[in-house]
Amino acid sequence: MKNLIKLLFVAAALVSCDDSLDRLPVDQLVPATAYNTVEDLQLGVSGMYDTYPTFSELLVNSLATDNTVIGEDNGGQDVQLHNLNLNPSGGDQGIYSSYSRLANLASRVIENASFLNIDSANTDDIATRDNLVGQAYATRAFAHLKMFEYFTPDYTNPSGLSVPYVDFVALSSDFPARETVADFAAKIDADFTQAETLLADNNGIDVFNKNSVTFMRARFALATGANIDAINFATTLISNSGTSLANQTAYVNMFSDLDQSEVIFQRVYTQADAARIAGPWFFTGTGGEKWEVSNDLLAEIDPINDPARAQVLVLNGATSAPFGVGKYPGSNGLNFLNNMKEMRISELYLIRAEAHARENQLGQAASSIQSLRDQRLVSSPVVAYTTQAEALDDILAERRLELAFEGHRWKDLKRFNQGFTRNAMDCGGATPCQLNAGDFRFTLPLPLTEVLNNPNITENNPGY
Repeated sequence: MKNLIKLLFVAAALVSCDDSLDRLPVDQLVPATAYNTVEDLQLGVSGMYDTYPTFSELLVNSLATDNTVIGEDNGGQDVQLHNLNLNPSGGDQGIYSSYSRLANLASRVIENASFLNIDSANTDDIATRDNLVGQAYATRAFAHLKMFEYFTPDYTNPSGLSVPYVDFVALSSDFPARETVADFAAKIDADFTQAETLLADNNGIDVFNKNSVTFMRARFALATGANIDAINFATTLISNSGTSLANQTAYVNMFSDLDQSEVIFQRVYTQADAARIAGPWFFTGTGGEKWEVSNDLLAEIDPINDPARAQVLVLNGATSAPFGVGKYPGSNGLNFLNNMKEMRISELYLIRAEAHARENQLGQAASSIQSLRDQRLVSSPVVAYTTQAEALDDILAERRLELAFEGHRWKDLKRFNQGFTRNAMDCGGATPCQLNAGDFRFTLPLPLTEVLNNPNITENNPGY
């Protein structure tokens, strides 16, 4: 019982933060008392995973784009985001602080793991420690990659500003400055490398594993214009990850947590979690729709030739209003309770296709899209591109269908330097009908608390 109380105390200490100061996480564990055994470390890592943010990303990428329309039961929830009223006082939907907190928890695990009392002859405990620390390095890289995507004005400018890469336990007395994109790239690569060195070979998909690190490398390479690297990382996983593209039946089952053949990494949600993953779009208690699938996206869905995605995108495959978001229908008899499939092999085919297209390798780009559509469509026409612009437009459209409501649309539009125009039925009045390519709102504002309280960050992103 004493050990149980001790472990519960450690877990509670790990996830506690002073939310009154939302600039950066400010608490620090005392190494001598926080970690003594690998069991303590495992609790720390579990606490780290428990702080994994999801909902804010899902909100931004669906509401601040052309993928949603206000739902029939909406009482004003998140309307300002849909109306593109972004400002430093909350316009980032808490993404900056939540991923800063996650990165800081990972840094605590890394720092304090060295204080474990492990016999040098106990190879099992040493291997467990290394694997857990590897997961922390992967988590820290993951958190910073997310911040990079949302708060970096220009992904491909090495001398442009990104976000601080905080590779230490940050206290309220620390004021990290923004990195250049080049310096950020060097630091995230160091964390990727440490993770790859320490992670066990047999980690499952519910925790960070070696495949997930390669996946993050592919995402980052694509974002920064390192297209050949993106192709190589994606191809490595497509060939060697042990996962494969889901057929139509498996695809539908995947989003009800009944099939995992395509998943490389997922965030697990259980009944004990206070929120459910479909919360951005539904009142999960009553099932009322806060936000629905937009008329614009509905027009792109082909229920005859693409029945699996039609069923997954629209709740219960509805053919008349309301058109609820169907990606997270629930599992085990619990509505809207599903795991977040953060990394799926289908995205790797899309990454590879886009990188090939950006290198003007149109045949290779078409081949990756063909492979994906052969699994999704009843009848898959031959894919062929005659121009780079045609290829990129088609790949962006495919990403919209394949990855809708998984946290990609806004980021994709930013990376492609594309705006959007909403269907006339999805906008009007206070709701703007378009956002032009290159608009400053394709980069989120740094939180006002960060700009006001950090003397090394004196200016916000352009436009804010």
